[in-house]
Amino acid sequence: MKFILSTHNITLTQAIEEYVFDRIDRLEHLDRWLIDARVTLEKDHEAHSPEKTFKCAVKKLELQLRKRHKKITNRKHTDVARAKEKAKAGK
Repeated sequence: MKFILSTHNITLTQAIEEYVFDRIDRLEHLDRWLIDARVTLEKDHEAHSPEKTFKCAVKKLELQLRKRHKKITNRKHTDVARAKEKAKAGK
């Protein structure tokens, strides 16, 4: 997988880089055909607590990939069910 990591007003440390790689690995687990990953890290100025000033928004991507995966698998299941019905009707 091609991976691009860029930062905006943040110094990139080894811990941050490892965290981002772990999160991207989770996405790759959901869809093994992922080609590119472009990550831009920046400071969240709207955060109310100091612990939440930085975030990596992977949850939204996980939901999108899960939705896409379910759509594809459901389509395959309905196609197989239709083929079985046609085979039964043909006998």
